[in-house]
Amino acid sequence: MAATGWYLGKRGDGSSNAVWVDLHLGLRRVHGTTGTDGHDGCHLQAQQFPTLAVKCPPMSEPPLSERDVCTKLITPAVERAGWDIQSQVREEVSLTAGKVMVRGQLVARGKAKRADYVLYLKPNLSLTVIEAKEPNHRVGDGMQQALEYAEMLGVPFAFSSNGAGFLFGDRTGQASKVEAELKLDQFPKGAAYRGRNP
Repeated sequence: MAATGWYLGKRGDGSSNAVWVDLHLGLRRVHGTTGTDGHDGCHLQAQQFPTLAVKCPPMSEPPLSERDVCTKLITPAVERAGWDIQSQVREEVSLTAGKVMVRGQLVARGKAKRADYVLYLKPNLSLTVIEAKEPNHRVGDGMQQALEYAEMLGVPFAFSSNGAGFLFGDRTGQASKVEAELKLDQFPKGAAYRGRNP
C-alpha cells in the first residue's frame, strides 16, 4: 500500500533527517536512514522523536460547487430573511423539458431549463427566482439567466448570487434602480416583502 501522510520537515532536535507522519500506521518515518520496512530506505520508529519544530500546513479545502453555494449560503440567507423554506421556497424548479432535436434517425433532447430557486409570496403566487453560481463567478453573472427564467414564469423580480451576496433585478419598470447589489444578510424579508425595491 502506498504511504499516505504529511511531510513535516526537520526534527525538533535539529538533525537533517526529514520526518514523515504516516496516516495509516500512526508512525513517524525518518528519511535518509537505512530502511527496515521496505519503504524506500525509511526506518520506522514509533513516536520516539522530540516535538517537531515545523507545523503541518493546513489542508486546503476543495472549492465550493454551485450546489454547495445553494445549501450552505443561499438557503440559510433566505431562511434568515423570514422565508418559510417548506411553503415559500422551491429548489431546482423545471421550466422546460429541453428542446427535442432530430438529426436523421437520431432523436435527442437538449438541456432542460431549471431555476435554482423560485420563491412564493403565497401558494401559487411566485414572486422571484434566484440563480446560483459558483464562488469563482461574479455575483451578477447569473442575472441574465435569472431574468430569462423570471420572464418565463411571469415573475417581477430576479436575483443572482455566488454565495458572497446578491444582485437584485427589477422587471417591473417602476423602480428607480433596475439592479441593486445586496450583502448576503440583506435578502428581502419574506413577511414584509410586497414587491418593493429592496
